[in-house]
Amino acid sequence: MADEPIQALFTLRLGVHETIKLDDAFRAAMALPGTWTLEDVQFALETLANNAFQIDWEPGDEQWGRILGTNKVRALVCARIPLGIALNDFDVTGVKRAMSWLTVQSMSDEVFEVDQGLLEQVFGRSLSGPVDYSKLSIADLWWATVT
Repeated sequence: MADEPIQALFTLRLGVHETIKLDDAFRAAMALPGTWTLEDVQFALETLANNAFQIDWEPGDEQWGRILGTNKVRALVCARIPLGIALNDFDVTGVKRAMSWLTVQSMSDEVFEVDQGLLEQVFGRSLSGPVDYSKLSIADLWWATVT
C-alpha cells in the first residue's frame, strides 16, 4: 500500500467574499492509515524537489518542510501528519506515499480559515501570536506552526 499514492486532493476555489476552511484537509490527513515518519517527510520532499528545487527543512526541529523555487514557496509537507500543500501548478503526483494534498492558487492570499484547537491537536502545543485563524494565508499557517 505504501507504494500506491493515496492522495485526497483538495483543490480550493474562492468565491466572492468567502474564506476557505482548511479543517477537512487536516482531518483527512489525520484519518489516513499507517504511520507518518520523518523518513516519509524526507522522501516526499526529495521526490518533490526532483533535483530542480531547493528543500528547506530541519528534521526534528521544524514541523513543515518547504520546496523553494523561482523565488517562492512551491509546496509544503507537514512533518506531523501526512498533509502536503502545493501551488496549483506544482506537480505532486510523483510522491508515492499515503498523503492528503491541498492545492492552492497562492501561499500568501489571506483567504483561509482553520480551527485553532484542531491545529493545537495536530501540532501538540498551544498556538498563539498575532495570527488570525479565521482569515490567514498558507504562509501565516506555516509561520504559526513551523516550530
